[in-house]
Formats: sequence, structure tokens, C-alpha cells
Amino acid sequence: MTLTAEEMELGWVEFVCEKHGFLVAMTPRAVVWCKCGKQATRLRGGRVVDRDLKLTEAKARASNGSGKPSLHLCPDCQQDFGGGFIHKRHRVGTRGKSKRCLTSAEMRAKGWRLTKRGRWSLPRPNPSQEKGPQEA
Repeated sequence: MTLTAEEMELGWVEFVCEKHGFLVAMTPRAVVWCKCGKQATRLRGGRVVDRDLKLTEAKARASNGSGKPSLHLCPDCQQDFGGGFIHKRHRVGTRGKSKRCLTSAEMRAKGWRLTKRGRWSLPRPNPSQEKGPQEA
């Protein structure tokens, strides 16, 4: 979520929880707590804001195609992945020049899905397949 022009003009910041994401936009002097019990982090323009409201030296994370911060962005194909395991698995071939990224069609053929946050994810386990054969 990004702040509106009016909110930025007021000097507001975003409050986010590591686990639950965006919570609210309000004055930077406020203290916001998430429902999980953790204090929310202040963000301004994608950067963490110190208590004295100075920007840190950290660079803002790049956004993926859905406008969400990238987690495991591939520098070659610019696809974002929900975890390191699937990020490594999307690279196929042997070392060197023959190593390449899977295409979107190849990832979909493997059952991988693109989440609403714009990240590739492994298929959800099917509960009916996890159970053993039914006894008669």
C-alpha cells in the first residue's frame, strides 16, 4: 500500500507489521500495535523511519509486478518468489551458459501459481492425496 498525495502532504507514514503487512497510515509520532502483539514499523516511501523521523541509509526494496515488496527476486528473469526453495528450483540446466530460468508457462505446467501478491508459489497440498487408501 502506498500513501496518497494528501497523506504524504500531511507528513503521514505507513505502519506495517512484518507478519500482517500494512496496518494504517497516520502521523509518524503515533505508536501502532498489531493484533499479533508486535509494535508496527514506520515506513515512509518504502523506507524504515527512525523514531526521530530521519530516513535510514537503507535502500527501499524493489517492488514486484503487483506493487508489493520483492522477497526473492530473480535478477535474470525479474520474477518474484515466495521462498528461497522455489526461487532455486526455477533455475534449470547445468552450470554455465546452459543454466536458465523457467518461463511462466513452464512454472504453471509444474502446478506453481502466481499469488495475489505477485509471487510464485508451490501448489497447495491436496488433503485428499495425503490420506492413504480408504478401507472398505
